[in-house]
Amino acid sequence: MVSELEALRLAGISVFVMALSHRADDHEVRGISGVPQLINRNYFISRSIATLNSFSTPLSTQVSYSVNQVM
Repeated sequence: MVSELEALRLAGISVFVMALSHRADDHEVRGISGVPQLINRNYFISRSIATLNSFSTPLSTQVSYSVNQVM
């Protein structure tokens, strides 16, 4: 049986993951993200609120890239 996450991937849906916690498990966060599973490309981990702004540019770049690939 295909998991819901795998069904999203098979449907061509890009999966981006953002984790905000000092206890975030890098391996688990990466496993939820879409392919190619590269940090600051399709999964983002911030250990504190103070570093959360570091997500904005790489995340918006990757989302824009993914949208343009579909169109």
